[in-house]
Amino acid sequence: MKKLISMILALCVALALMTGAALGEGRQLASAVLDIDTQPVIATVDLTGGWSVEFVAGAFFLYEGEFSEDTPAKAIGLTLEQDVYEEYLASAKASDTLRELDNGVAYDYDEGTYYVIPVGSSAYFLLDVPAGEDGDAILARIELMNQNDYYASMAPEQEEGAVDDIPESAFEGQWVAGRGLLTIADLDDVVYCTIVWGTSAAEASTWEYECSYDEVSGALTSLETGVRCDLTFGEDGEIAKEEVVFEDGAASFTLNDDGTLTWTNFKETPGQNETVFERMPE
Repeated sequence: MKKLISMILALCVALALMTGAALGEGRQLASAVLDIDTQPVIATVDLTGGWSVEFVAGAFFLYEGEFSEDTPAKAIGLTLEQDVYEEYLASAKASDTLRELDNGVAYDYDEGTYYVIPVGSSAYFLLDVPAGEDGDAILARIELMNQNDYYASMAPEQEEGAVDDIPESAFEGQWVAGRGLLTIADLDDVVYCTIVWGTSAAEASTWEYECSYDEVSGALTSLETGVRCDLTFGEDGEIAKEEVVFEDGAASFTLNDDGTLTWTNFKETPGQNETVFERMPE
């Protein structure tokens, strides 16, 4: 894949000088997949107003202001196994402080409030808010989605038999969107999807996915194997700095009726990182 990246970097720099749309706008958001076994939860946190978040495996810590080791968290969110969720739910129902939420329940304990929330069809979440904090306001900053349900919701609706009419080879080639270049190549029975997005003549980001063809949705999909790198170029045009941002990105690539292709980036700001590419003229 490094060879494939090198082959298209020159074009990336040229595209960086073009006018293009940003990948996401609006509120200041941060997202991550909180993954425990087969119950992954996508957590999107609103950081507007100077808040910060620290994501760890299966959980996150939310802070008002800049995070530091000496700063106490305003809340802790974590995913739960079903049996643990049921234990918290039983404790909630036995509590005098039980409150019904639109989706879930809340109840007080000695040190604060627990918010116990089912997420979609098969995932569960707990928000632990210390005493004295406005738990409802904190909960309002958090959006949760079952990753498996999210993938299903993003699959395009197809008429019966339509998916079979889309050959896998139809995805191959180069696609362009603003400052971004997408290259799709089938190498050794693996479909590689590589995006290079130039932010300036000296900086670019790359996303690399190893994809498989989903016969149900008719899309190319990658489940948490994608790698994003941020690149800085020297005056000679060579890569001077390469920073790995993440190595667990999930994505899908879908052909549209008008001949365009949509890249859905599930890892970063779910629901807001859909980019439409047009096929590059040969």
